[in-house]
Amino acid sequence: VLPYRYGDDGAKRPAVKDWAQWHGGSGPRWQSLALWRDWARYAHRASVPAWAVLPGALGVVVIDVDEPNLLSQILDTYGATEISVSTPRGGFHLYYQAGPSPPITRTGVLGPGTYDVKSVGGTAHAPGSARPDGGRYVAEAPGLEGGVLRYEGSSAALSPGTLYRAMPVVPSAMLDAIWAA
Repeated sequence: VLPYRYGDDGAKRPAVKDWAQWHGGSGPRWQSLALWRDWARYAHRASVPAWAVLPGALGVVVIDVDEPNLLSQILDTYGATEISVSTPRGGFHLYYQAGPSPPITRTGVLGPGTYDVKSVGGTAHAPGSARPDGGRYVAEAPGLEGGVLRYEGSSAALSPGTLYRAMPVVPSAMLDAIWAA
């Protein structure tokens, strides 16, 4: 994850430098932990309200659907997934496993609106992030209630890796065919 900031123009950008080197998850683990600690210290000092994930580094593809009316068409095209994030403006981030070859981040036009395919080279707001207007990114997945991990007794409803295993693999052939067209 990396801290995000909003500019006066409303544009969102990473709030730290040198983050792009981590898109594919390269580099020794200790380096990424040290870098994340630096980012976390900065975010705490600057009261950063938003965080982003690097989908390519996580081995996932996030399909960012800004227009809610496109959701059913996107799901018909790429397949259903139970792992998503509702965005403050009514859109969705749909999560899929990347498969053996994560795609490069792209923007596609489908009908009257656009959507983004985010993987290597892209970022996606992390669940729990907030926009300057207070709108939140809320995770939707089995084992979560209102974006929060559900507990059964003293144990979390999800074990490590459960959400990743619940994601379908993005249909790379479909993705390639759409971009080729």
